[in-house]
Amino acid sequence: NYYTDTGFSVNLNATFQETEIVSGSNDGNEAQRQPGWQMRFTPSYEFDMGESTVTLYGTLSAVDDRFSDNGNNVDLEGYEKIDLGAVVDINDALSVQVSADNVTDEDALTEGDPREPSAPNGRFIMPASVRVSVAYSF
Repeated sequence: NYYTDTGFSVNLNATFQETEIVSGSNDGNEAQRQPGWQMRFTPSYEFDMGESTVTLYGTLSAVDDRFSDNGNNVDLEGYEKIDLGAVVDINDALSVQVSADNVTDEDALTEGDPREPSAPNGRFIMPASVRVSVAYSF
C-alpha cells in the first residue's frame, strides 16, 4: 500500500506460485485452478467536495493461465478485468456508492466444470454491470 497526503493511494496485491502434485497418477502436474501468478492493482483518489468526501477507485485484476483439472488436460486462459467505482460520503451517516464491474466486458472462465473438466462450460466472469448502493449508519 502507498498513501500520500494528497488523497492518492495505491494498493498492489500479487501472488506468485509454482504448484506441483507430488504423488498419484498426476505426479509432476500442476494443481488445478492454480495460476502461476495473479495480481490486483487498485489506485484510488479521495477528495472533499463541499461537505462530502468522494473516493474514486479502479482495480485491474490479472490472472495467469491455469489448468481446469489435475491431469493438466484442459487449459483455462488467463484474463484481465477492470472495475471502477466511486463512493460519496455525504455525511457521517449517509454514503452512496456506484461501481462498474468488468467494464471491458472480459469473457473468461475462473474454473472449469468440476464434474467434467473437458466440458466447454465452467464458472465464468460476470459480464459488465453497474451497481448503486446506499448506506446509512446509525
